[in-house]
Amino acid sequence: MSDDFSRTFFSNLTTPYLRVLDLSLVGLTSDSAPFIIAYVLSFRSRHLRALKCIGNRLGPSLRNIIRTIRDRNFWLETAEFFANSGAPPINGDGRPDGEGNDPELYSGAMWETLKRCRDRNRFLRTQVETEALRLLAVSRSLLSSGSYRTRGTVSIAARYSAPLPFD
Repeated sequence: MSDDFSRTFFSNLTTPYLRVLDLSLVGLTSDSAPFIIAYVLSFRSRHLRALKCIGNRLGPSLRNIIRTIRDRNFWLETAEFFANSGAPPINGDGRPDGEGNDPELYSGAMWETLKRCRDRNRFLRTQVETEALRLLAVSRSLLSSGSYRTRGTVSIAARYSAPLPFD
């Protein structure tokens, strides 16, 4: 997959049923990272649960992808980036040469960061699903009993000329 193709691919990828995007061994380079980041940040990827980019050449841009997942993506539960060549050389203190002061994005800490993101996003998904089910039970009982009209508010059906299916 060339970098030009990845730009077109990620900008047009809109699939509400896609749960796993496996881009392993397709030759992605660091030039593809901005397109991957844009997709991971977009609302179009909200149904995606796993991103696999194993065996590519993402190199130092891998840190930017992981930073984006850590800071701004709350729905991706699995991200795999093993065997991406082209990473910057590591100096004596375990940090890549020329990198900033973000210790969560160095060597083994990157994988711990991804693990924490996975745990956080799984917890958030579970909480949202649980709260949605609780709200659904309450709203069903409220709508089926007709008590939503007795609280002094205008009912939904009164706002429209045609009756609603649950009236």
